[in-house]
Amino acid sequence: MLALFATIIDQAGNQSLYGYTEAAYASHGVTPDPGLVYAILYAVAVTIIVLWGLMFLSSRARGWWAPVLSAVPAVVTGTIALLLLTATEYGERVFSPVWGILVLLPAVLGVIATISLVRDARR
Repeated sequence: MLALFATIIDQAGNQSLYGYTEAAYASHGVTPDPGLVYAILYAVAVTIIVLWGLMFLSSRARGWWAPVLSAVPAVVTGTIALLLLTATEYGERVFSPVWGILVLLPAVLGVIATISLVRDARR
Protein backbone atom coordinates (compact mmCIF):
# COMPACT_ATOMS: atom_id res chain seq x y z
CA MET A 1 0.00 0.00 0.00
CA LEU A 2 2.86 2.34 0.79
CA ALA A 3 4.30 1.95 -2.71
CA LEU A 4 0.89 2.59 -4.27
CA PHE A 5 0.29 5.75 -2.24
CA ALA A 6 3.83 6.98 -2.89
CA THR A 7 3.38 6.43 -6.63
CA ILE A 8 0.04 8.27 -6.69
CA ILE A 9 1.45 11.17 -4.68
CA ASP A 10 4.59 11.36 -6.81
CA GLN A 11 2.69 11.29 -10.09
CA ALA A 12 0.19 13.92 -8.92
CA GLY A 13 2.90 16.07 -7.37
CA ASN A 14 6.41 16.86 -8.46
CA GLN A 15 7.00 13.64 -10.47
CA SER A 16 10.41 13.09 -8.92
CA LEU A 17 10.47 9.48 -10.16
CA TYR A 18 10.01 10.55 -13.76
CA GLY A 19 12.60 13.31 -13.25
CA TYR A 20 15.12 10.76 -11.97
CA THR A 21 14.44 8.40 -14.88
CA GLU A 22 14.46 11.24 -17.41
CA ALA A 23 17.84 12.45 -16.12
CA ALA A 24 19.25 8.93 -16.38
CA TYR A 25 18.24 8.69 -20.04
CA ALA A 26 18.94 12.32 -21.05
CA SER A 27 22.66 11.83 -21.57
CA HIS A 28 21.85 9.13 -24.12
CA GLY A 29 19.39 11.25 -26.09
CA VAL A 30 16.39 9.14 -25.07
CA THR A 31 13.19 10.51 -23.57
CA PRO A 32 11.32 7.88 -21.53
CA ASP A 33 7.54 7.76 -21.57
CA PRO A 34 6.26 8.96 -18.19
CA GLY A 35 3.16 6.76 -18.56
CA LEU A 36 5.34 3.66 -18.86
CA VAL A 37 7.45 4.57 -15.84
CA TYR A 38 4.38 5.01 -13.64
CA ALA A 39 2.61 1.99 -15.15
CA ILE A 40 5.51 -0.18 -14.02
CA LEU A 41 5.25 1.11 -10.46
CA TYR A 42 1.46 0.76 -10.40
CA ALA A 43 1.79 -2.83 -11.63
CA VAL A 44 4.36 -3.51 -8.90
CA ALA A 45 2.16 -1.94 -6.21
CA VAL A 46 -0.98 -3.83 -7.27
CA THR A 47 0.94 -7.12 -7.47
CA ILE A 48 2.26 -6.60 -3.95
CA ILE A 49 -1.19 -5.74 -2.60
CA VAL A 50 -2.75 -8.84 -4.18
CA LEU A 51 0.04 -11.12 -2.92
CA TRP A 52 -0.13 -9.77 0.61
CA GLY A 53 -3.93 -9.95 0.60
CA LEU A 54 -3.71 -13.63 -0.30
CA MET A 55 -1.07 -14.12 2.39
CA PHE A 56 -3.32 -12.48 4.97
CA LEU A 57 -6.21 -14.76 4.03
CA SER A 58 -4.02 -17.85 4.13
CA SER A 59 -2.53 -16.93 7.49
CA ARG A 60 -5.99 -16.88 9.06
CA ALA A 61 -6.19 -20.62 8.59
CA ARG A 62 -3.77 -22.45 10.82
CA GLY A 63 -1.69 -25.32 9.58
CA TRP A 64 1.66 -26.21 8.11
CA TRP A 65 0.95 -24.53 4.77
CA ALA A 66 0.32 -21.03 6.19
CA PRO A 67 4.06 -20.34 6.68
CA VAL A 68 4.81 -21.69 3.21
CA LEU A 69 2.17 -19.47 1.62
CA SER A 70 3.38 -16.45 3.57
CA ALA A 71 6.92 -16.98 2.32
CA VAL A 72 5.83 -16.67 -1.32
CA PRO A 73 4.85 -12.97 -1.18
CA ALA A 74 7.96 -12.19 0.87
CA VAL A 75 10.20 -13.79 -1.77
CA VAL A 76 8.34 -12.22 -4.71
CA THR A 77 8.28 -8.78 -3.08
CA GLY A 78 11.98 -9.04 -2.21
CA THR A 79 12.78 -10.03 -5.78
CA ILE A 80 10.80 -7.10 -7.17
CA ALA A 81 12.59 -4.76 -4.75
CA LEU A 82 15.98 -6.04 -5.86
CA LEU A 83 14.98 -5.56 -9.49
CA LEU A 84 13.93 -1.97 -8.80
CA LEU A 85 17.19 -1.35 -6.93
CA THR A 86 19.43 -2.88 -9.59
CA ALA A 87 17.64 -2.23 -12.91
CA THR A 88 20.00 -0.41 -15.23
CA GLU A 89 20.01 0.65 -18.83
CA TYR A 90 22.81 2.46 -20.62
CA GLY A 91 24.80 1.95 -17.42
CA GLU A 92 22.41 4.15 -15.42
CA ARG A 93 19.89 3.16 -12.76
CA VAL A 94 16.37 3.32 -14.14
CA PHE A 95 14.56 3.83 -10.82
CA SER A 96 15.51 5.89 -7.80
CA PRO A 97 16.73 3.73 -4.89
CA VAL A 98 13.88 5.12 -2.76
CA TRP A 99 11.36 3.09 -4.77
CA GLY A 100 13.28 -0.14 -4.25
CA ILE A 101 13.43 0.52 -0.53
CA LEU A 102 9.68 1.24 -0.42
CA VAL A 103 9.04 -2.17 -1.97
CA LEU A 104 11.64 -3.86 0.23
CA LEU A 105 9.88 -2.85 3.45
CA PRO A 106 6.92 -5.25 2.97
CA ALA A 107 9.38 -8.05 2.16
CA VAL A 108 11.12 -7.52 5.49
CA LEU A 109 7.77 -7.54 7.28
CA GLY A 110 6.88 -10.70 5.35
CA VAL A 111 9.99 -12.46 6.61
CA ILE A 112 9.03 -11.50 10.17
CA ALA A 113 5.45 -12.75 9.59
CA THR A 114 6.72 -16.02 8.11
CA ILE A 115 8.98 -16.62 11.10
CA SER A 116 6.04 -15.94 13.41
CA LEU A 117 3.80 -18.36 11.49
CA VAL A 118 6.48 -21.06 11.57
CA ARG A 119 6.70 -20.67 15.35
CA ASP A 120 2.92 -20.87 15.67
CA ALA A 121 2.73 -23.95 13.42
CA ARG A 122 5.24 -25.77 15.62
CA ARG A 123 3.07 -25.32 18.69
